[in-house]
Amino acid sequence: MTNKKVIVTGATGKTGGRVSALLKAAGHQVYQLSRSGKNEGTQRHFDWNEQNSYNLGFNETDWQGVDSAYLLAPAGVVDLLPAMKPFIDRLLERDITPVLLSSSSLESGGPFMGAVHEYLQKNASLWHVLRPSWFMENFSEQQHLPTIRDEGKIFSATEDGKVGFVSADDIAAVAVRLLTDHNLKSGDYIITGPEAISYDMVAQIISESIGKQITHERLTTAQLSEQHQNGGLSKEYADGLAALDAAIAAGDENRVTDCVERLSGKPPVSFESFAREKQAVWIS
Repeated sequence: MTNKKVIVTGATGKTGGRVSALLKAAGHQVYQLSRSGKNEGTQRHFDWNEQNSYNLGFNETDWQGVDSAYLLAPAGVVDLLPAMKPFIDRLLERDITPVLLSSSSLESGGPFMGAVHEYLQKNASLWHVLRPSWFMENFSEQQHLPTIRDEGKIFSATEDGKVGFVSADDIAAVAVRLLTDHNLKSGDYIITGPEAISYDMVAQIISESIGKQITHERLTTAQLSEQHQNGGLSKEYADGLAALDAAIAAGDENRVTDCVERLSGKPPVSFESFAREKQAVWIS
């Protein structure tokens, strides 16, 4: 495969960092965009809220040959299309293929990234939308880590609903394929792990991994929204996140796909394997 020139937004983040590493390991040229970037070498300053950062410190030669761009939406923003459209339009004007990270729970035209998905579908000549199920790393790197480690609890409003939890490494592997293989047709990709499990089962697996009892604390959506707001999120955004848990409870995420193996050539990581690998973060 010919080496590509790829833009990665959110390059210091959970998926962007992994995408960047895989691309570079494969010999591709990667421009790593982040708010902390200094416009030095391949590190570029980029902030969705600063339109004067959209040129990335590029001259016309730098833009030439850019094939694709990995798009990570700004955090905490409900109405994402107005926030992302100006930079996306710059990419589309140059016929750069956008690969958007969305969510399995968000259809084209829906809330959050759904509006951006629809815009790409209508305006890009070639586009891809990653729609992963919920991340395994939510338990090892993000919102559930402190409560597992400090309280021995996982809080959710998912009731008995099951989720095809998927690892960020598997998501990154799929992203790299889509960023570098332009023979694939436009489309969206539901990305899951090998099985759908409930939050009760997650708690049990982590308990067995670390030898300490972890429990799933069941909340109402109102209680979960309040918890998110106490963590600093706006009520609108917190209500939106709580509604996603309600959708899980209703069975919307109870599915698995072959997307990871079909596009990366490797089977997805199981939650049991993930828990064995990450056990140190929960007992540190």
